[in-house]
Amino acid sequence: MQLEGNTIISHPRNLVWDSLYDADTIRRSISGCEELEWVSDNQLEGVIRKKFGPVKASFGIVLSVSEVVEYESYTMSGSSQGTSFGYVNGVAEFKLVDVDGGCELCYVADIKLGGKIAQIGSRLMGSASKKIVEEFFEKFSAELANNIESLDE
Repeated sequence: MQLEGNTIISHPRNLVWDSLYDADTIRRSISGCEELEWVSDNQLEGVIRKKFGPVKASFGIVLSVSEVVEYESYTMSGSSQGTSFGYVNGVAEFKLVDVDGGCELCYVADIKLGGKIAQIGSRLMGSASKKIVEEFFEKFSAELANNIESLDE
């Protein structure tokens, strides 16, 4: 499944970049993410609990960052682990571009589903994935605003 899009974030690129590397900000931005922490310079591990249609699932996740061009772009690959529900694996390329009033975050992702999760149907999973991405960017923007307010106090 291919996902691509962009979102304008009303904060400077350097703050957006730094927040994309803050495990707590990312954890709070991912719907259902209960744990997320850096285990090495380029790898995060965590746990997500999510409901897909009628099915509830818990996933161990591993996210790896590569092809980093500081403050401009990087590639993140991810995989789920340890579930009888199936798996979700993917690779996403992120790019940040300065725009009036902030920063544009562009992404292109290729996501692969297997096991029971794939049996739910690509149409349901496609709309669920799009909703998850939209929720992430809404929460991420709110987290950035909260982080900046905390710095100003």
